[in-house]
Order: sequence, then C-alpha cells, then structure tokens
Amino acid sequence: MINLPSSKLPVENINKQQLQTLINQATLMVADGNGPKVLETTQHTIIKLFRRKHWLSSAMFVPYAVRFVNNAFRIKKLNIPTVTPLSIKHCKTSCIHVVEYKRLQGKLLQREFEQKQESQLFVETAHFIANLHYKGIYFRSLHFGNIIVTDDDLGLIDVADMKIYPKPLGTSLRKRNFQHFLRYQQDRMLLKTYGMERFNSEYSAHLNSMISRNRFRQP
Repeated sequence: MINLPSSKLPVENINKQQLQTLINQATLMVADGNGPKVLETTQHTIIKLFRRKHWLSSAMFVPYAVRFVNNAFRIKKLNIPTVTPLSIKHCKTSCIHVVEYKRLQGKLLQREFEQKQESQLFVETAHFIANLHYKGIYFRSLHFGNIIVTDDDLGLIDVADMKIYPKPLGTSLRKRNFQHFLRYQQDRMLLKTYGMERFNSEYSAHLNSMISRNRFRQP
C-alpha cells in the first residue's frame, strides 16, 4: 500500500488478473466504448473505473479517481451530501484506477422532474445550486442527472470534475457554471416548463440572502 501525496485514501496496486476478478465478481451497471465503467459489488457498494484516455494529460499527476475521492471528502465537510469513498485501487499496466464507494441513497433529480414537475422541487434545486456557489463549489458536471434527491436534501454524485474555492464563486465563474449546466437539452427543456427567469430569480435571491447574512455576522 502507498499513499499518494494528493490522495485522502491509500492506493492499492493490483495486477490485470486482480482487476478482471473485481469486474467479473460485480454486476455491470454502465459501460462505454472502452468497456465497463460502473458496477455493483455483491456487498451492494459501487465500483467505478477511471481510465486514462490520453498520455499527456493532468490525470498523469492527479488521477481523476483521486480527484473523485478527495472532492467527495471535501464537500462532505461542507455539508453537501455525496457518495462515501471506501478504497482506491490502481492497475498500472491497464492505466485504470478503481474507486469503491457507498452510493448516495435517493432518486435522480432528472427522473423526479420527469415524473412530477413540482414547483417546490425547482425552488429547492435553485437554492441548492446557490448553496454550492456560496460554498465555493464549481462543479463542471452540474446537471440534473448528477443531483440526487435524498430524504432530507439534495446531493451530488460523479464529483471528479470539480474545483472548490475558499470563498463564494464570483460572477464570471457562476455564469460559466450555468453555461455548463445549460448545455444539456433535456435540462433546458425542464427548466423552460418552470420558467428560466423564475429559476434564476430563486437562485439569485437565495445566494444574495446567504451573502447578506454572512456580512451581517462579520464584526
């Protein structure tokens, strides 16, 4: 076992045979053109495979698996519900990292909107995004398919592509994050049913309220 300087979990080195055993003993959930991507173990935990697709990339220095784990731990400290990482494994010969984690219990926000387009859920989503931005979380993969509706709150999954700042996001970063968000046609269509201006108003009002309360508390 070794500890990468940037990893919050020890990274276990495995060989191809051990990697294949992990895959064979789990149930496939998601695959792409490169093979298995997400699987469920017999213990009902999730394993996610991270492949390095390009030799010259930032993933050589900070693998996406490490970012996924570190981001999960960091946003948990910020009281944002997310998955619970359990382990990281690395198969060097295959250029694959494997993260095992406990899933975040709940329902995909996207499916909830498809089944019942409740106004209150749109309001809660706008407030949730405002809360992320207030806490300095710039989530590049922000869309309704990566937000989970839990019993108590909303939470995030697939958290590898994220940057966390020590203060609320500025206007340009918030605008850029919404541009990422609105790339998804299905999400745009859902927002139009509620009203883009209404959604933006709920978001802005909640963000401004949090900023004002923080200023009021400062000596």
